[in-house]
Amino acid sequence: MTLCPKCQLPMRPAVENGRPVLICLRCEYLAPKRRNKFNNIITRLEGYVFQSKVEANHYILLKFRQARKEIKNLRVHPKYILLDKKPGQRALTYSADFDYMEQGRIIVVDVKCEATRRKQHYRDKVKLFKDKYPDLIFVEEIY
Repeated sequence: MTLCPKCQLPMRPAVENGRPVLICLRCEYLAPKRRNKFNNIITRLEGYVFQSKVEANHYILLKFRQARKEIKNLRVHPKYILLDKKPGQRALTYSADFDYMEQGRIIVVDVKCEATRRKQHYRDKVKLFKDKYPDLIFVEEIY
């Protein structure tokens, strides 16, 4: 939640001249709303928060496939431990977008844009994931 720099009260989203802004209800301070780094639109659906419309649409497709009994055990944003916790350090985890079971195999899906896919830390985590979980099938959906 963003606080007003003048009166330190929470600001709410609004639209001013067709542009998204944040407005303070007390002092009427207007702050331009920051755009997302990759211009994706964060989407809320069935209690989940998806980082893009493409990811939300992929969830709808998987829900449809689950209803048709093509897949089962659909999970949203499952976490996998890549490196265990050590004294004084946190565990290194990887959060995929979805995983599900299809024909007895676990499929892990990550929906990414090309720019994110090129990031070195993402590629490193994918390598660690594939090394630690070789029996899981990893699928990248690129948009």
